[in-house]
Amino acid sequence: MKSWFSENRIAWLVSLLAVALFAGFFAYVYSTVSSGQLPTSQNDQNEIRTLLNRKVRLQARIEVCRQAAAEPDNQVLSASCNAEDQARIDEFRAELDEIDARLRASGLQP
Repeated sequence: MKSWFSENRIAWLVSLLAVALFAGFFAYVYSTVSSGQLPTSQNDQNEIRTLLNRKVRLQARIEVCRQAAAEPDNQVLSASCNAEDQARIDEFRAELDEIDARLRASGLQP
């Protein structure tokens, strides 16, 4: 005499697989939500990319001006960092701080 389990072995296996898939999905959702790293939309990704690009450009301008101040005889550096840039260094640094804060708010570490 066959048992009910042996007759419905495929149904049991399919049911077990479905339960495992649901458990895995809910574990993934729970870990994602609890870590605070929710998937971002395309617009959010574009904004983050723009912020990161702006951050790199500002850091480069600050570094060029820092080097120009350290080497006043270097004509190339002096030409790359004009007086306006030199006067705006503090403004650039403030903008960098703002970008870092926005990146932290989006879940990225600066």
